[in-house]
Amino acid sequence: MYSLKKNLRKSLFKGAAFLMLLVGFLIFLNSTQLFKNIGYKAVKPNQSIELEVQPKTEQLEYYSTLIIHNPKGVRLKLTTDKNKHYWHDLTSDVFYDTVEKEKVELVTIGDEVVEKKSSITRDDSVSFEKDDFVIQFKGEKSFDVTNNKNFKVKIENLSNQTAKLAVSINNN
Repeated sequence: MYSLKKNLRKSLFKGAAFLMLLVGFLIFLNSTQLFKNIGYKAVKPNQSIELEVQPKTEQLEYYSTLIIHNPKGVRLKLTTDKNKHYWHDLTSDVFYDTVEKEKVELVTIGDEVVEKKSSITRDDSVSFEKDDFVIQFKGEKSFDVTNNKNFKVKIENLSNQTAKLAVSINNN
């Protein structure tokens, strides 16, 4: 009986010690942030990343989303090899018109959806270079890049510092 209690205490002690070691290791990883930058790409000033949008056109309904995580808030230029007239910001449901150089919001009035056009302001952190879309934001933004053909999106760092960006295309 004494031997059984002794073995049970040893097992409980080993289990508790293992659990404490595991928790300590996880706290260590979190505090040092060793794996913080996995999935991020370092993009130097005037350097760019190119992604290919490959829509699932065999599906009845499909869409493609460009997701950019920009933790430093650097200025980025978005360019496509297609004529992209609108950049649709899915995080705010705003469209940016690269031809007219204006912001378009869809507003619901009663049962009707109406386009509300307005000028780009400094608060928008948006500008245009020719037909290219330039944006500066800190955090994550998603843009609709749906098309019926494959095309490329180029993201260029316009700031004077190296940016760490996580970018992806989600094709559904």
